[in-house]
Amino acid sequence: MQERELEVLALAAEGKSFDEIGTSLGIARLTVQYHLQNAMLKLGATSKITAVAKAIRFGLI
Repeated sequence: MQERELEVLALAAEGKSFDEIGTSLGIARLTVQYHLQNAMLKLGATSKITAVAKAIRFGLI
């Protein structure tokens, strides 16, 4: 898992929106969505919530 994907997941776990995550990381909303989508594929998740839960369970964030 790439560092940026983990950063996006960690901020999503804090309940931040795509716009808030983008602002925090200095990237566009679409870039946030891109990183989250990649993380979801790697984790076998079908939603942001599932991706966050799996990342926590696997000790990634």
